[in-house]
Amino acid sequence: MDSVYRHLAQRPRTWHRPCPQVRIDGSGDRGRIHTSTHDQRCRQPLDPAHQQPDGLPAGGPHPRAAPAARVTADTPYGVKTLPELYKVWSATGMVANIGTRIVDVDFGRLVLEGNMTAGSHGFPTSRGTIVHGGAIATLADECLASVAFTAAEEGETTVTADLKVDFLRPAKPGRLVARGTVRHRTKRLAFCEATVEQDGGQVVAEARAVIAYVKA
Repeated sequence: MDSVYRHLAQRPRTWHRPCPQVRIDGSGDRGRIHTSTHDQRCRQPLDPAHQQPDGLPAGGPHPRAAPAARVTADTPYGVKTLPELYKVWSATGMVANIGTRIVDVDFGRLVLEGNMTAGSHGFPTSRGTIVHGGAIATLADECLASVAFTAAEEGETTVTADLKVDFLRPAKPGRLVARGTVRHRTKRLAFCEATVEQDGGQVVAEARAVIAYVKA
C-alpha cells in the first residue's frame, strides 16, 4: 500500500486539460490561432485593447472600407454645356421673352428664374393682374427640358415628349423660380419634375414631363 500511495504522490496534478488549438479562417480572422476559453481567462486577451479583432490599430480603416475622400468625377457634358447654350438662348425667342436665366445647375438638378411682367405676361382679373398660365407653363417646360439636358451625353439634345402642369394658385407678376430634378433616365427618355414658386417661396405650380433625347 505504501508503494501505491507513494506512486500517486509522484504524479503531477493537472487542474485542466489543455484544449487543442483551432485555426479559424473566417473573415477578418484569417490565419489567427484561437485557444480555449479557459486559456483566454488565464492569460492576456488575444486582442489587446489597442487593436481590432482583425489586428489593425483601433480606429484605423478596414482594408475593404471605402476611401475617406471620394474622387471628384469630371464635370458632365450637359452641366458644362448648358450655361454656354443659355447665353445664346436668352438673347432671343421665348427664353428671352420670359427673362429666363440659370441660378444653379448640377447633374440632374437645375434652378431657373424668370421675370414675368404685367405688360408682357399678365392677365387681368377682378382681383388684379396675375401671370398668365401659359407663361408659367413655359417656364416649367423650359426648366424640365433643361434639367434633362444636364444628363445628356455629347451629341444629344432634349425635346419635350409629354408635359403636365398643375396650377395650384395664381402667381403675381415679378420674379418666379423654377426648380427641376431628373427622377430617372433611360437610354432615350428622362422623367423629370419641377415646381414654380413665387419670389417668396410659395409654390404656384407643379409640373412633370417626359423628355426625349435626340441627336443634336
